[in-house]
Amino acid sequence: MSHFLDKRTSPFTAISIGTGYMVVMTIVLQLCGFYSNNSFFAWGPPLRFFGKDVTDNTTFYILLFMLFFHQLINNHVGTVVYPWMLNSIQDPKNKQLEYSKPVSLGVIFVYNLYSEIDVVFVISGFTSQISFFIVIILANSIMSMWINNIYINKKNDPEVTIGEIFQDAI
Repeated sequence: MSHFLDKRTSPFTAISIGTGYMVVMTIVLQLCGFYSNNSFFAWGPPLRFFGKDVTDNTTFYILLFMLFFHQLINNHVGTVVYPWMLNSIQDPKNKQLEYSKPVSLGVIFVYNLYSEIDVVFVISGFTSQISFFIVIILANSIMSMWINNIYINKKNDPEVTIGEIFQDAI
């Protein structure tokens, strides 16, 4: 995997360029006045979530924490199931299934159903207010780092199989 060390295909270079561009965009939007008098950039009630007006702090924080935990679960599902589908189910080099064919297809079906329903929650959160956006980013970062740390730790143990990695992540 030494091609990741080439600056043109390095994940570090790619994320640095992407982050730098986002900083520039943020500054340009600030200079154009996008952040003043905008309900998206407020914190707390009032806000509109799923078409309902939220006007009290209790409801706001219940929704905020529920979205945080939803996003932890969502990221866990995506970080574990999608790579499993790519590396175990779809990779022609992998000739062994961790689960039976009916169980594998069942997991894939439920994953797709879950993903479609989840989009509604994520879009509602992203578009409601910056507080929900921040919570989604925080939850995604925490869970992604936790799951990928498991994978990194397993790379140091050559006796561990891919099935054991998935089992530990579940």
